[in-house]
Amino acid sequence: MVFVFDGAYFFIPLDSKRKTVSPGDLRRVKNIEKNAKVALLVDEYSDSWKDLWFIMILGLAGIVKNSEIVLLKEIHRMLIAKYPQYESLGMGDSCIKIKPIKVTSWKNAEGSVEHL
Repeated sequence: MVFVFDGAYFFIPLDSKRKTVSPGDLRRVKNIEKNAKVALLVDEYSDSWKDLWFIMILGLAGIVKNSEIVLLKEIHRMLIAKYPQYESLGMGDSCIKIKPIKVTSWKNAEGSVEHL
């Protein structure tokens, strides 16, 4: 999964990469429509365990649809800046938008565990 963050929201594209169902029929979209409470976990794995870390974002999610074309264009621009493949791939007609409510992070610091 890829995402971008604009300083206020996380955006996860429902892009045109190969899927077995339409974006509106994806399990994650149906789950968000039933319950907007979500968790987004981002981690960094390393063979050197002293370099491990994660950040967990608890938030409220919604679906940005093609009626919000100006926002979708801005999200696409951010995606291209982070992931150049999106210049040719395109991002689709919708994406997931997450408003962070609580953020928890952890990192392993020189053999000891730190909670941030």
